Amino acid sequence: MVTRSDEQAELAAALAKAQQACRSAEKDRSNPHLKNKYATLASVIRATRQPLGDHGLSLTCAPVFDDGRAGVCWTLRHASGQYESGVLLMPLGQARGVNPSQQCGAVISYASRYVRMHLLACAAGDDTDAAQDGDRAPARKRDQSARPQRDTPTRPQPGAEGPKVDTKSNAWRAWQVRLGDGHPALKYEHLAAWCEANKRPRPSAMTMHQWRQLQQWLDNGGRQVVAKWSPDAA
Repeated sequence: MVTRSDEQAELAAALAKAQQACRSAEKDRSNPHLKNKYATLASVIRATRQPLGDHGLSLTCAPVFDDGRAGVCWTLRHASGQYESGVLLMPLGQARGVNPSQQCGAVISYASRYVRMHLLACAAGDDTDAAQDGDRAPARKRDQSARPQRDTPTRPQPGAEGPKVDTKSNAWRAWQVRLGDGHPALKYEHLAAWCEANKRPRPSAMTMHQWRQLQQWLDNGGRQVVAKWSPDAA
């Protein structure tokens, strides 16, 4: 559940600017098991700290633990005093050679990274990632989709499970502003129709993971694909 201050205008405006200023987080570590690279929490903080500060924003992620789950209680604040806050909890899995305290810390680190990337629309590539050094993610299936070609954008792959997109959040509203401000500009309903024509859920019905994949795909050439698409050709 997300709680918010009564007034949101200044927070929403600042968040839209911060999201636009955020660069992609550098994939600074390799997973030897999945043979891919991923962005650590430190990398995501480096990519988002400056845009947050430049626009009077702060994001805190306090560790929480409850009934076999761990995660963070996050709060996004603006200098005006406006805020929104929520909790993200994930089940504690079991990992070979990792004691319960280490696993709890790893899941908290993972949740903190997930929240920061979601709220700031910070793309970083594969989400099947951490396997060492305190940034281990809960066990997930490896993405079997083909790697995108250098010059040809690929469509975002369907996600599976996880928290749903909060369409009342400032992150959602800021993203819709960015759709219209980008080049080429996109209308939400046109993008939603494209998703449905390609047997994908509308963005408002996506999980957070699916939505983040969609944002990354749009930023890497997908926007042009959607802009050229016509419902008559579906």
